[in-house]
Amino acid sequence: MRATTTCMTAAALAVLACGVLADEPEVVARVKVHNSAAEAMTDVVVCGALPLPRDYDRPVDGLTLRDGEALLPTQVSVFATYPGSSAAHPVGRPEVVQLAARVTLPPAGFKALDVVAPPSAEPTKAAAPGRAIADWLAGEAPLLVEATDVFGNRYRAAPVARAALVETRQSGPVLAERGYECVLAPAGAPAAE
Repeated sequence: MRATTTCMTAAALAVLACGVLADEPEVVARVKVHNSAAEAMTDVVVCGALPLPRDYDRPVDGLTLRDGEALLPTQVSVFATYPGSSAAHPVGRPEVVQLAARVTLPPAGFKALDVVAPPSAEPTKAAAPGRAIADWLAGEAPLLVEATDVFGNRYRAAPVARAALVETRQSGPVLAERGYECVLAPAGAPAAE
């Protein structure tokens, strides 16, 4: 009876150990970030491109930078895709992705980070601008551009007004990139001929 109990306990511990190891993130790549400054840098956004093998079959939005044991909020954007398509990848499998995360860098040295693919990717919230930028962007026309042509005619445009927003190229936990489009419109009376 004692041998059976010991054997069952050992088998249960082996299954438990396998279960714990299965939840461990897979290391996809190791990267180094260099800080050439003499001072440490905190809360710095680092970006880098990572090529993926053609047979990489995990969701790229789950890729995360890990600093030691800490998983960093990481933004992933697809830069290029392999040719061909499938139901899971209508425009092709990702070939190169950009990773962006906020890190702390040591003075005059390198910091090694792991790129990991956690077993399950949780959705991340979008990056939010600081209060000053948010207040500035909340205005109807937070930035005005004025120009004068060679004849003295004046033109004006509001390039980052809400109405000028044409696309959000990427939005994630680290960066938000938006595209605006506007035309300089005549402002005031035409110049005298």
